[in-house]
Amino acid sequence: MTNVRVNRKTVLSQKEIDNMLTKADKLENKYFSLRAKAIVSLGRTGKRRAEVANLEISDLKVEENFLYITFTVVKKRKKNVLAIRRTKRFPLESKYAQHIMEYWNHMKKEHSDCKFLFPSTHNIFGLSVGFSKDKHLSGRHLLRIVKQLNPNAWFHLFRETRGADVVRADERRHGQAGLETIFRVKRALDLEREATAWRYVSRYATETIEGEE
Repeated sequence: MTNVRVNRKTVLSQKEIDNMLTKADKLENKYFSLRAKAIVSLGRTGKRRAEVANLEISDLKVEENFLYITFTVVKKRKKNVLAIRRTKRFPLESKYAQHIMEYWNHMKKEHSDCKFLFPSTHNIFGLSVGFSKDKHLSGRHLLRIVKQLNPNAWFHLFRETRGADVVRADERRHGQAGLETIFRVKRALDLEREATAWRYVSRYATETIEGEE
């Protein structure tokens, strides 16, 4: 079992994310290198690891100047399960879009018979990598890939980082996080309740100390 109990006082910094991408780029196996960079880049969306693991090759498309990625968000309703489709997009000039597209294009060219973007893999006599056409990597496997790049990171930390980024961006634009920030966090993370989004605001908003009048 992968241990993710790491004490942190901050979310992921841009330097940490860049270092993870650099480390992924240095992996000797080309496929594993492309895959790792794509996983880190998708982590920046703030999606849960299961939602990333379940991506199909057909869930990605390019239109005009954006890369569109449609995730399946599973919501449990008592005894029923509701699958909701949510689409995120990256500007094509984004380095994250470039990493995802490089891996996506590799999969379409070399493994077009695979259904999932991140198919389950296995070693073939230690000499090559085999792919499962209709089975995707587990969320736990994605977590292991992330932790190989940064032992002090885990998948939900990407989600926390995305929420913090939305709050801090509002502070830069408007001087403070407000009511609209709650709805922006809710939309960014595909949350159901405003109360959950508010917790991100309460954690990451900076209080402004007014001077005496």
